[in-house]
Amino acid sequence: MERTWRLDDGERVRTITGVRRPDWQGMTDPCPDCGARAFRHVATSGGRYECVDGVVTRRTDYWDAGADLLTQCLDCDAVLYKHPAFELCVAILDGAVKW
Repeated sequence: MERTWRLDDGERVRTITGVRRPDWQGMTDPCPDCGARAFRHVATSGGRYECVDGVVTRRTDYWDAGADLLTQCLDCDAVLYKHPAFELCVAILDGAVKW
């Protein structure tokens, strides 16, 4: 399934997409297009951080957040999963979208 969203920053309209393949459940499954089991995978992580006595500490007892952004087959380049935020992050880094 592919879904698209339109973003309008007042200067230009940009379309971003999200992809979730119904024939692929996760990285334990082979690529449905070529059968390979090697993937490019990008994910985020976050949580609560505190600075105590000059030392930054991540509080693992408080909360933790993570999200998959992109999974792509390394052999055939098929996009198996893509969160719309991935395109938005790339566009911001490229300067195409103002932060």
